[in-house]
Amino acid sequence: MKNKPTIIKLSTFCFFLMFCAVANTQTLSIEIEKDRFGIDQNKKIIVAQFFEIEQYADLSNYQAIEITFETNVFNFKNLTSKFEYSSSYILENGSSDFRLFFTQFPLVFMNTTQPIVDDPKRAVDFVYADENEILYQKPGVEIRGGFSQTFPKKTYDLEFWKDGNADEKIDVQFRDLRNDDDWVLDALYNEPLRIRTHIAHKLWLEMHEIYYANEEPKAKSGADVFFVEMFLNNRYNGLYVISEQIDRKQLKLQKYDNEIRGELYKGITWVGGAVTYTGLPQVDNSSRFWGGYEAKYPGEDDATDWTNIYDLTDFVMNASDTDFKEKIWSMIHQENFLDYFLYLNLIRASDNTGKNLFMAKRDIGEPFFCSPWDLDACFGTAWTGQNQTRTDNILSNGLYDRLILLNPDDFNEKLNVRWRELRSSSWSNEALINKIVETYQYLEDNNIYERESIVYPNYRFNQIAKNYIVNWTEDRVAFLDQYFGELSDSNEITNTTPFVFYPNPTNGVLHYENVDLFRGQEFTISDAIGTSHHSGILDENKIDISYLPSGLYFLKIDNKIFRVLKM
Repeated sequence: MKNKPTIIKLSTFCFFLMFCAVANTQTLSIEIEKDRFGIDQNKKIIVAQFFEIEQYADLSNYQAIEITFETNVFNFKNLTSKFEYSSSYILENGSSDFRLFFTQFPLVFMNTTQPIVDDPKRAVDFVYADENEILYQKPGVEIRGGFSQTFPKKTYDLEFWKDGNADEKIDVQFRDLRNDDDWVLDALYNEPLRIRTHIAHKLWLEMHEIYYANEEPKAKSGADVFFVEMFLNNRYNGLYVISEQIDRKQLKLQKYDNEIRGELYKGITWVGGAVTYTGLPQVDNSSRFWGGYEAKYPGEDDATDWTNIYDLTDFVMNASDTDFKEKIWSMIHQENFLDYFLYLNLIRASDNTGKNLFMAKRDIGEPFFCSPWDLDACFGTAWTGQNQTRTDNILSNGLYDRLILLNPDDFNEKLNVRWRELRSSSWSNEALINKIVETYQYLEDNNIYERESIVYPNYRFNQIAKNYIVNWTEDRVAFLDQYFGELSDSNEITNTTPFVFYPNPTNGVLHYENVDLFRGQEFTISDAIGTSHHSGILDENKIDISYLPSGLYFLKIDNKIFRVLKM
């Protein structure tokens, strides 16, 4: 009598492995249930969830292995000694060969008969499957992003609807993230290792707690994320992160109730300059857009009033030095903006100095605070996906330029103290490098890079790319250690007499007093990274820097350093 195969069926909910031990069994047969796998007929890829893979560490007793996906039976073309996430396997099915990947990642399936566009949202059949549950929904989906919409791998905005009806939303929850109707599927296409967005979001949440957390324990300072794999219309779309949205609910802003209390503005473009405190366009409350911001809360149907964010921008740009030093911390939250400056510069998020930034106000009379979003351009990579190797400069904007220049409430010293605190703990070289290496190794051990390279061969997902981000990070923190150390040195940086320079900020010409006393002394003007842009001998009562680009500079005379803001 022919020996019966050992049949292993993966249960939908508990994945209990049922072994039918039969003497002299020669064939191992595995069944993968519906919605626990995806088959890409075009790329000949199969990705199947398999959460008990460690039980297949020794397959030496089997002479054949077959695997069934619902009713489709495939045979392993070559015998293997064990199953592991880090390998792929060639399967035969008739005349076609497929490459099988076992995964422990959650799977997302989206199917639609209509093309998904930028706007409006289109209803799709949606399935989410992880080790604990399978979720069936019919959300509205649209493509998200600006330039990223040109990429072959799209980012999607999801809004979950009851029975596919856009008029009635429902909340869903993924893992331990929030329960909500609004989610993002971030494509990570322009990230050479697919890890920067994930690491950057986690870093911000770990290092910064929202200032009213004791009153609102569910409030988060940013969006949390986790990895998934996605199929769109039965084609493998690769690795994504599911991300929470930054909105009123995430930040626990006070609700609109016939008056504006909580406010939320999203920096979406550099145009207008308000997001970087370099421009102050006229306000138009009939528009949901101003100065590079989009008004997100209150909603359009409730109210639009740009007064508070306009007044803050106007104050930062035009207040006297005395007023700025006395009042700025009543308008913005000091610890939040301090942490954000350190974070922005640690990861060198070049797109997040104004654009890709949320400005929020919890309630009437409370200060503004900020939260980052769209964190793909960081850790030495530009938004184009190309390496941006520079590590020796400081990212800033008009607000931070004035904070560093005028140093209200010892802001510079607090930057130094907070930097040293982080560097001795979660931002030590070891901690940062471990976070990078462990995230990379997690994807490598799960063979994500092999299947990503099959569908998107634009990057080499290898050790060279990993070593680049590690080396970049080490060089970056070495520069910042020096910068923040020097920034707080009150013996070196001063604006006291007899050196008095005015106006500061300046549009081009600095004047100084006591000409006869200091005539003939040498001076140099350098930028934030120490590059000298101008030098000379003090002679007349002015120094012309009109040719320099706008930004923060350091004027050195007689071993003393003065901050100069060129507008």
